[in-house]
Amino acid sequence: MGYECSKIYKLVCNDGHYYYGSTIANLRSRLWGHKDSSKTMTSRLYTHIRSIGWDAVHIEMVEEFSCENRTQIRMKENEYINSSRNDPLCLNTLPAFASDEEKQRRTTEYYQINKDTILERNRKYSETHKDRVVEVHKEYYEKNKETLNTKHKEYINKNKEAIQKQRKEYYQQNKERLCAEKREKRKNDPEYKQKRKEYREKNREQINMKKMELYRKTHPIDDKKNRPTL
Repeated sequence: MGYECSKIYKLVCNDGHYYYGSTIANLRSRLWGHKDSSKTMTSRLYTHIRSIGWDAVHIEMVEEFSCENRTQIRMKENEYINSSRNDPLCLNTLPAFASDEEKQRRTTEYYQINKDTILERNRKYSETHKDRVVEVHKEYYEKNKETLNTKHKEYINKNKEAIQKQRKEYYQQNKERLCAEKREKRKNDPEYKQKRKEYREKNREQINMKKMELYRKTHPIDDKKNRPTL
């Protein structure tokens, strides 16, 4: 049995509420599936049915038709849902079919509404499964290294000014802490003096030029008198 045996069905409650669905199974099997899902799921449909009991609900055929895939059966189901969009008795809360743009929009809206809960849940999971999270991230990076690096470079080039501004603001807000951390890191690095010496020798000319530029900025010269201005 495949999509050539597609069906649009309707769950009808004795109090007038109803729900549209689609399936390629027989209606008896689909009803059993709904009853099993209602034990754990908390959608508007199952919340309502639990309040009235399954004895007050029956399933009926709306339309039989043939199609080729899941998308087509969902689109057909969506036609019925859309026709009852403004009916308060309709228990369908989401469309059966949505474009990629619509899915992205709904995902974004859901995240914004539940942002704090999602972040807290992710934080707890990361703490509990720290080793596994690190391993998964490492595996994903190794598998997608070239793509990720390319996207990272593209993002930096596209947002260069914003990134520089953000970094500057972060530094100004955390200047004391960052400087203290840097000094502590140098203090605990036994090779720091040698590294600094090698760097100065290698970049002596550039360092001197920067010093000269800084001096000129802080000690402007009066060209006419060839002496520092007062």
